[in-house]
Amino acid sequence: MNNFFTIPNIISILRIYSTIPIVYLIWLGENYYLYALIILIIAYVSDAVDGIIARMFNQVSDWGKILDPLGDKILSTALAITFYQQDVVSIFFPIVVITRDLLISLFSTKMIRNTKTIRQASVVGKIVTLMLFVFYTLSLISLIGMIDTRIIMKIEIFIIISVFISGIYYLIIYFKTLGRVENV
Repeated sequence: MNNFFTIPNIISILRIYSTIPIVYLIWLGENYYLYALIILIIAYVSDAVDGIIARMFNQVSDWGKILDPLGDKILSTALAITFYQQDVVSIFFPIVVITRDLLISLFSTKMIRNTKTIRQASVVGKIVTLMLFVFYTLSLISLIGMIDTRIIMKIEIFIIISVFISGIYYLIIYFKTLGRVENV
């Protein structure tokens, strides 16, 4: 594996660690939701920034291809569980999000072992990450009291379906790649 200590990788690591204060601030309650929202926005903006920096300064690395999606999955999983515990989302939301992320992680690991290559994030993955960012942001805004929770419940259904479909997409990609590897 190539260089670990690049600016994009450090940004990804910081995004992973930003999960802790975001969740903690949500748990502290309504006086801290705005701070959690600010850190959440910074975390998701950093997701775009690290990719831009990696491409602009030729710092795309195998480590980055692992750390970037790992950061997304850790943050998303923690928020799905936290928003469920805060009664913002139904139990189905964290189940679908976590199941999808676990399956992607397991199949990606198996694909890396079989093909000896690490794939970059797909457009589908980036779209779902963006959708989850918007949803988590709106969920936090609903905790602040600026959006009716019924709106969040309607959006949640759309997000669950989108996350599920993206999980199916990744499974198809995995099995197609696995088929090509076995035929070689």
